Amino acid sequence: MITAGSGGSDLIFQSNVLLVTGKKKHVLTGNYYLGLEQLKIVNAYKYLGLEFEDTLRWDMTKRKLIAKAQSKAALLSKAVSEGLSLKAAENVWWSMVVPILNYGSEIWGDTQFLEAEKLQIATGRKMLRVSCRTANAVVRGELGWWSMRAQRDLKRLMYWARLVRMDNSRLVKMVYRQRREQKVKPYHDWCLQIRRMLISLNLGH
Repeated sequence: MITAGSGGSDLIFQSNVLLVTGKKKHVLTGNYYLGLEQLKIVNAYKYLGLEFEDTLRWDMTKRKLIAKAQSKAALLSKAVSEGLSLKAAENVWWSMVVPILNYGSEIWGDTQFLEAEKLQIATGRKMLRVSCRTANAVVRGELGWWSMRAQRDLKRLMYWARLVRMDNSRLVKMVYRQRREQKVKPYHDWCLQIRRMLISLNLGH
């Protein structure tokens, strides 16, 4: 991980090591160096607002996203209780809350994010001013909303479509093609997730 610190026109670079161990924790020993500097081993690496964890999970990212989204949703709920119209409330939901919940989901969107689903339904009930016992499907149906999972799936498919149309000289395209063409696929990786989604939609070809 490389981060730039403040210091006038000078940049201070700090590098760390993230050892990807997967779901099972392994004790890895040894020292890592960049030149003569020994690097620190970290459990997570923040890049563009996403927390890449050594366990290949996205728990830290989701915790931060839901906390930020809940604070925005609380302001929205307060405005609704004070008389904000349904149309205006929906505009606020889609412009201020949903982008937070779906941030970076093109990458991590295959994981479960039940907190986002609960927040969507709870906010929808308040906007419709209905009972907390109103069925989830009724709330989404009345508002015409997809589930948060379905929204993430669409974003992932749109990113995949963009990816396959990229110029072959792009680094991300090279990584994608190499991974896709590997005969042995031992991991539940992003390429496999997209493939399974396409097959489920009868678009496997």
